[in-house]
Amino acid sequence: MKTQSIPYSDFAEQNRIEMVDFYNEATEDYEFWSNDYNMHFGYFIPFKTNPFKRDSMLNEMNNQVTKRLNIGKTKNRLIDLGCGMGATMRYALKHYKNVVAYGVTLSYFQVKKGNELLEGKNGIILKENYNNTSFQSDSFDSAVAIESFCHSGHNFNSLKEMHRLLKPGGRFVMADAF
Repeated sequence: MKTQSIPYSDFAEQNRIEMVDFYNEATEDYEFWSNDYNMHFGYFIPFKTNPFKRDSMLNEMNNQVTKRLNIGKTKNRLIDLGCGMGATMRYALKHYKNVVAYGVTLSYFQVKKGNELLEGKNGIILKENYNNTSFQSDSFDSAVAIESFCHSGHNFNSLKEMHRLLKPGGRFVMADAF
């Protein structure tokens, strides 16, 4: 039996298409998972978060991630790499009045719904690949990636792009499945 190898670029493109299709179709179901449309796992703290109320743990994950950014009192440009519908961005905007938040996702549905949820807030979601964004180098003070880099296979390009985007001394927090 003869096997045919698939060029890596074709495999990567097919994987990207399948991932975009998955998020375009599954995102509506995430409201069941979280009233705030958090699309990640939670952070459990005994006697503080309730394992039977997911949103308390999901928002605690947002708290744990954003507090590690050490956002000060000055203007802070934050980018969420693989932002879903922007729940972490909305959390940061609610708790840090000096944040301007940007998010990137490959899903048209997430861009549309996420920007509706961000209406009136200082944030925007763009349809872009976090491995190769249109942003200028050194343009962000902080960056987060919550359960998103796993979709790139923790590709070196993801970290390289994040590093390019961050200003010198900027902070990056990743909460991901390895």
